[in-house]
Amino acid sequence: AEVQVAPQTLTLGVGQKQTIFAAAFDRSGNLISNAKFTFWTSDSSIARVQTDGTVTGVKPGLAKIEARTQGRRASLAVLVGDSPSGGGGHGVAALTLQPASLRLVLGETAKLEPHALKDDGTPAEVGRVIWKSLRPDVVAVDSTGALLARGTGRSIVQAALPSGMVATAPVEVEAVDLALSQPKVVVGPGELDTLALLVPSQ
Repeated sequence: AEVQVAPQTLTLGVGQKQTIFAAAFDRSGNLISNAKFTFWTSDSSIARVQTDGTVTGVKPGLAKIEARTQGRRASLAVLVGDSPSGGGGHGVAALTLQPASLRLVLGETAKLEPHALKDDGTPAEVGRVIWKSLRPDVVAVDSTGALLARGTGRSIVQAALPSGMVATAPVEVEAVDLALSQPKVVVGPGELDTLALLVPSQ
């Protein structure tokens, strides 16, 4: 029913590469994890795009990149500048999230940590990060990367730098049924009893 891409705009230098992220959703808003995308560029002389969504700046100018699946599409604008090092990323060549994926139960909290690398593979300062969850009703994320599992399903959490570089992590939230070993317990003064907490799925 819908396709989304991240980032919405991208600034690259000539020769610089960055992989864009595409996600597809059904009519209920659920993420379609096995969706296959084809990518298209409006001008391959300005920006080329590979089958995995990696965009390369070719020459200065403006191009549009589209992600397409099952008749649906989403696009982003790519601005290619003169600089071979690209759009003000402060020397950041790659951005990753740790952990790379998460499985949570309802109500559980977790945190994603962004890590940046320079061209030579050494750590770089991350700086300001803009966080977003594609399904905030499933997983909420705050400005520090802290997560809260709010509903069952799947979401993608994105971390974006002001330069447009994006890292993503899939998060799955599942419901865990809990039960007590006894529905009712009666104890007298000074008496002890023990209740067991049961997880049927385990």
